[in-house]
Amino acid sequence: MEISGFSDGESFDIYSQVDMIDSQFDVQEDQEEESLTQPVREQKFSTLNAQVKEVPKHIRPQPILPGGCCMLSDSDLKEIAETELLPETFTVYTNGRTVINHPFGGPGFEACELPIFNDYTGPNGGYVALYSHQKEGSIYSVGNGIYVMGQVRIPGEYQGRIFVPEGYQLGDNITRDENILETCKQYFPNLEDFWVGGDTGGWYGIQP
Repeated sequence: MEISGFSDGESFDIYSQVDMIDSQFDVQEDQEEESLTQPVREQKFSTLNAQVKEVPKHIRPQPILPGGCCMLSDSDLKEIAETELLPETFTVYTNGRTVINHPFGGPGFEACELPIFNDYTGPNGGYVALYSHQKEGSIYSVGNGIYVMGQVRIPGEYQGRIFVPEGYQLGDNITRDENILETCKQYFPNLEDFWVGGDTGGWYGIQP
């Protein structure tokens, strides 16, 4: 998840960390698969499906199973992201530095609740994420002392993985928009200093 648009021009990419971790476990899983008998292999995938189904259907990734998997088009994912609401009790899995939205048994990963507030519930909407230097009450870090506190849904559209609030264009700096901050402040009254960003399409499977 690349967090961009800061006043100092810095950006952070936590998706590269996910890819690195996934690749390490892919190697391990490939080695394990070679030693599995057919009944054991089928039981393993059955367990995986049961875990994945615990995540709401419209936001979970499609499981990769023997024989291929189902993929949605970019336009389908965009439509889903702009119309479907994330649950306000939204379980994510994080090791404090990386976060994913499906069960993951990697070392150090724990389930936690990402605060979601659906201030706008109509069509053509999406989520801004709230960032702060306040570690207390945060869900995970994106590096350099910056933490994610939660997400709020407002009017706008997704352009690729980036949510663009109504009245803005892709690439505009939305981080300190007074109206957006005021809306978010209603749900995070004790958060003293924060800013927002639109890199939230990854929850719906939208890729960079």
